Amino acid sequence: MVLVHGFAGSSAIWFAIRRALCAAGRVLVTLDDPPWVSSMDRLADRLIGAVEDVLAVTGAGEVHLVGHSLAGWSSLWH
Repeated sequence: MVLVHGFAGSSAIWFAIRRALCAAGRVLVTLDDPPWVSSMDRLADRLIGAVEDVLAVTGAGEVHLVGHSLAGWSSLWH
């Protein structure tokens, strides 16, 4: 599972959710971009890289994306 914060946010917004999901045995990655990301392409590329990393490490066939605000756009960008 990849958690992505929204515009001008940080991975800190996922604290409670991350704690609960980890306790349930989920493998989690959180992306933490600077508040003013340089471009949607950069954000989308980082998201693609995170998904590929999770797939490679876990051997899973899919990854769940959980995003807030701008993260929704970045997940659809490419």
